Amino acid sequence: MFKTPCVPFVPVIAITVNIYLILKLHYLTLIRFTIWMTLGFIMYFYYGIKHSTLEEGSDNIELEATVVNSQIKVPKKAPAKENFEQYDMTEYDKRPTASSEPKTSYSKEDLFVPASAFPTWDD
Repeated sequence: MFKTPCVPFVPVIAITVNIYLILKLHYLTLIRFTIWMTLGFIMYFYYGIKHSTLEEGSDNIELEATVVNSQIKVPKKAPAKENFEQYDMTEYDKRPTASSEPKTSYSKEDLFVPASAFPTWDD
């Protein structure tokens, strides 16, 4: 693994040199930079606030999935967690499996990716 040499001296020296270089710029350049950064932050946060979906209620999540050339029927509203067993999930699972026959029964654990599927720092 890569480690920064001589911590904390190298980062402190790098920050000091960068601040020195920024302060050596012409003051009009710093003013232009400040104006452009302010406009960029305003546009970034305005867009994020207007297009955020975090405040929408989780009970009324609309599923907008469209399946082309298939007979899969997607429910209009997301079912409650305890009602997942009532849906036949064989049509939804398009992943290749070891056997040629599709899986016909699903448990609640199958709805989530197991933690062992993600890489760890030891890999």
